[in-house]
Amino acid sequence: MISFTNTHLSEEDGLLSLSLRLLSYRSGSSYTLRCELRRDTPMNAVMTNFDQRLQSLRRSIDNSVAGD
Repeated sequence: MISFTNTHLSEEDGLLSLSLRLLSYRSGSSYTLRCELRRDTPMNAVMTNFDQRLQSLRRSIDNSVAGD
């Protein structure tokens, strides 16, 4: 069985950092998992792009149904 402790999650300047300590009860070993995710595009631009694609999909569906 593996459990985790000392979890730390933070975001600063578009960088999301995660650190956690994993403990293995079977082997008695401990591990530290660290990762960083960098945001490439602002969230608003991503959401706007998603909304535009969703509207385009809705129009396509409406047009195909109206054509039947």
